[in-house]
Amino acid sequence: MPFPNSSDLSSSSFILASIPGLEAAHFWMAIPLCSMYILAVAGNCAVLFIVKTEPSLHAPMYFFLCMLAAIDLALSTSTVPRVLSFYWFNTREISFGACLLQMFLIHTLSAIESTVLLAMAVDSSRVLSHSFCLHQDVMNLACANTTPSVVYGLTAILLVMGLDVLLICISYVLILRAVLQLASWKERLKAFSTRVAHICVVLAFYVPLIGLSVVHRFGRGLAPLVRVSMGNVYILVPAVLNPIIYGVRTKQMQRRILNLIHIYKIRAAQ
Repeated sequence: MPFPNSSDLSSSSFILASIPGLEAAHFWMAIPLCSMYILAVAGNCAVLFIVKTEPSLHAPMYFFLCMLAAIDLALSTSTVPRVLSFYWFNTREISFGACLLQMFLIHTLSAIESTVLLAMAVDSSRVLSHSFCLHQDVMNLACANTTPSVVYGLTAILLVMGLDVLLICISYVLILRAVLQLASWKERLKAFSTRVAHICVVLAFYVPLIGLSVVHRFGRGLAPLVRVSMGNVYILVPAVLNPIIYGVRTKQMQRRILNLIHIYKIRAAQ
């Protein structure tokens, strides 16, 4: 986020200050930020639409994926448009209430996304711990063994749980243990491949977040542009990458996207 100035504490609003020495570059700096935001909105809306309209994707794992998409949409929309308005339209004033609401949404939605990732990890470890007969798509196996009521209950419980990172690590220890008990290397590789997408999503969420924390804690000597850029971008990284990761790893989503593109081309030709 842009740096706030030293506004009077009794004031009901803050005046956002520009990045020192880069005031003239605000217009160009906003272009990549806006591009990432457009990709995030388009990708996550596509995920929600495809899962809703594709019956084969009505499974617990895709329910969690839709939750991730909705959270990413809300999280990016709660911050990025305000930054773009500052860069492009020089809207420097932000009310105390709006600032407080933005802070609340960032922390709350980030915590909820972390619990959803934990729910996905727990579901994955449960599936692999109870079945060594791996099929091409373990997500379908999860759908067969998990009822919607169990998924909703698990999600409600996880929304109030802490220690997400530790529990995610424990879940993947259980996954690794189950995989290592498989008979052949072929089965083990197949098991690992089914979890690659979720591991990538976890890394896309935590690596930028940890990097931002390290920069703000130990990067006092870094240029202001680095800290501001990371503060703006880290929210968008998961929102941009999650639809791409699951779109590449899920054949049903690939087919649905290709069908939509084909239909669009036919209509455009007419």
